[in-house]
Amino acid sequence: MLVVAALLVRTAVVRDQPLLALPAGLVALVGLTLLGVLAPRRARSVRQAAETAGPGADRTSVRWATGLVVLTAVAALAVDLAGRTGDVTGR
Repeated sequence: MLVVAALLVRTAVVRDQPLLALPAGLVALVGLTLLGVLAPRRARSVRQAAETAGPGADRTSVRWATGLVVLTAVAALAVDLAGRTGDVTGR
C-alpha cells in the first residue's frame, strides 16, 4: 500500500495536480495502519494457534485487511480517473 501511495504522489507531481496527493496520503495512512495495528494482531493469532494446535484465523483482521486493500484500489482508480479527465485544481 505504501508503494501505491508513492505512485499516486508521483502521478500528482507529474500531472502538476497537487489535489491528487490527498488520496495518496490516505492510502499511506491506511498502509501504516495495516502494518502497525492489524499485522501484530494477526501474528498473535497465528502464534496462539501454533501453541494450541487450533485454527489460526483471526477473521476480523482478515476482513479489515481486505477492506483496506479495496480502499487502496478505489483511491488509485480515483486518482487515475481524475488525472485523465483534466485539471482537478481549477487552474
